[in-house]
Amino acid sequence: WGWWDQAPSDPKITAEVAYALALASSTGFTVYDPMKKFAVGACQSHFARTNLWEDKARLAAALALLDGEPSVRFANEVLERGVKVSPFAKLRLAECLASAHRDRATELLDQVMPLVSSGPSTAYIPIGAGIGWTASQTEATAQLLIACEKLGLHSDLRSKLARRLVLPEAGQY
Repeated sequence: WGWWDQAPSDPKITAEVAYALALASSTGFTVYDPMKKFAVGACQSHFARTNLWEDKARLAAALALLDGEPSVRFANEVLERGVKVSPFAKLRLAECLASAHRDRATELLDQVMPLVSSGPSTAYIPIGAGIGWTASQTEATAQLLIACEKLGLHSDLRSKLARRLVLPEAGQY
């Protein structure tokens, strides 16, 4: 999938579409097998071609959700060899590995936790710059909330993250 109709296929967009298909399927929406197979193949193809670990992490996360255990090897490669992966991508991987590989998912969450800015009523994850990093502070904060929820950790932090996402002006502490 590309950024717009007739655009060349892009790893970030492909990863997001595959992630959305996996979420839709997991919540009971009908996602036909040929569409899932196409998404898996597209993610695997981009994974093999891209040199950006950020893209590889997003693709691996989508594959882990969409294809399950057969595709966890892509996440393992990112975890073993990945360099300069954004907090957002680590949290996406944590979400997608939470059910089948809780220990690895918790390790990823633990790597990001020192970056969290937490006040008395709200919390967020600040975003820096890195090669291929495109997620916003809001996206990273939402992904942190999702990962914490999936892992059942940091209940006190989850309410602060949610408050920040729902009431951004409350983030002034």
